Amino acid sequence: MKLSKLFIFFLSITFLSCATYTANSNELMPNLIKCEVSRSVSKKMDYEFIKSSSNKFSKKLDLLGQNKNNYNLFISNGTKPSAGYKLKFDKAIKKNNKINIYFTEIEPPKLSANAAVLTYPYCILDIKNEKKFRIFINNKKKKKSFFKLSIF
Repeated sequence: MKLSKLFIFFLSITFLSCATYTANSNELMPNLIKCEVSRSVSKKMDYEFIKSSSNKFSKKLDLLGQNKNNYNLFISNGTKPSAGYKLKFDKAIKKNNKINIYFTEIEPPKLSANAAVLTYPYCILDIKNEKKFRIFINNKKKKKSFFKLSIF
């Protein structure tokens, strides 16, 4: 009898803690995420964060052959000296009416044979109803200020 009461107690605590974690979770999942690598670049480019309200957004997605109507954010860590680099979306966390978006830059394995061509890893996302973002790549903040986003 004592064992079953103890089991029920621990089971209740487990369910309660899981429910509490879910209720406090601020992690968001974008509606759409697409991370790719383009080899159609001819010049060196730095880190870029472009929102859909910018004129550059349409031009950039047209250049990359992407449908601009499905996304509202563009992030790139800039051109890389060879193939094998990728940008991977990790998570998006809502914090004080701002969204922190985390990415990991994946580098090619050391001593691997990769094409010596400029590549341009990027991610395009659709995150609705938020106005301010902070971008982190490899847990390092890429911009000091927040970005206002207009979806239309």
